[in-house]
Amino acid sequence: MTHISVRAGVRSRAMHRSLDGRQQEEIMELSDQQLEMCESSQWDFSNLHALFLNCTLKKSPELSHTQGLVEISKAIMEKNGVSVEVVRPVDYNIAYGVYPDMTEQGWEQDDWPQIYEKVKV
Repeated sequence: MTHISVRAGVRSRAMHRSLDGRQQEEIMELSDQQLEMCESSQWDFSNLHALFLNCTLKKSPELSHTQGLVEISKAIMEKNGVSVEVVRPVDYNIAYGVYPDMTEQGWEQDDWPQIYEKVKV
C-alpha cells in the first residue's frame, strides 16, 4: 500500500515498494511559483475536503505515474488548508455493473458502496 504524507505543507512524500521488494520514497516538492501562489492566496479553503480517485491500473505498492500527478495537486491543496484523501480503486474489489451495490445483483463482494460514500461527502 502507498503511504502518503506532507511535510510542512511543501513536500508531498509517497512511500512504495519496487517490483523487487525494496522500499522507495518519492518526494514531490512544490516549485517556487507554486509556493508563492499558495502563500499569497487570499482565500480560506480550510473547510473543504478533496477526494482523488487515482484510477491507475497498477496495484499498490507498484509505482503509479498517476500518483505523481496526484501528489503535486495534493500538496498544493494541503498548503491551502484543504483536507485531502487519495483512494486507489484498483486496490479494492469493485464489481462491474450498473447498480450502486452489485451484491444485491448476486456478486459476493462489492467495495464500491464504501468508496461512493466518500464521493458523496
